[in-house]
Amino acid sequence: MTSLTIPDSVKEIGTSAFGCDQLTEVNFPDTVIQFTGLDVFSGSPWLEAKRAEDPVVIVCGSVIDAQTASGAVTIPDGVQYIGPWTFANNDAVTEVTLPESVVEIGRDAFYRSESLAALTVLNPCCAFPDGAESISTGHDDDWNAVYSGTIYGYDNSTAQEFAEKYGYTFESLGRFTAVRGDANGDGEFNVSDVVLLQKWLLAVPNTHFADWKAVDFCDDDRLDVFDLCLMKRALIYGTDK
Repeated sequence: MTSLTIPDSVKEIGTSAFGCDQLTEVNFPDTVIQFTGLDVFSGSPWLEAKRAEDPVVIVCGSVIDAQTASGAVTIPDGVQYIGPWTFANNDAVTEVTLPESVVEIGRDAFYRSESLAALTVLNPCCAFPDGAESISTGHDDDWNAVYSGTIYGYDNSTAQEFAEKYGYTFESLGRFTAVRGDANGDGEFNVSDVVLLQKWLLAVPNTHFADWKAVDFCDDDRLDVFDLCLMKRALIYGTDK
């Protein structure tokens, strides 16, 4: 196979799906795809060409490969997923900053990233994988995962929860203040945020919030159609009262 076209109906792509040694062209849709496996395009000329353009390979809102990245890496705003094993075994990356738009870190994304001194997570609700080895710089004598760097995040964030669960060093960025109504984490409250809440209420697959509390207009720690009504009122009239 030399060329591949992925339709917009595809929502997830798994492990080693297209590791084809003759694949030089991939056409992606304009939708977000979550890459749930590793080595999706491993061994393909297409991946080598993308690495030459940018060592952090991003497609359809997901980082799918960062094996050749080095130094301090800042993931651009708009990226939603850090794919599994993307930075794994990379001993050249020293710092990684994830923007508010990132809603999930994949399994073993930073496994044995030996030089990773700092991981900054700006989305206080970012989903972390369950396992210390997913963010690690090595293992101890009992083969338990260890991380010698520091995880930076906001107070009471999932980053803090992850760090404390596994005994990793955590430093607070302070208290996170979200823009009221900013469901997608782009720093603005507009119609796209209303659409996102509507999709979530309709249980559309792969619908995630950057900070769900930003759309809890009823302040009752749950989301329902009443929040949607107040959200629409706030967008139209500038108030949720």
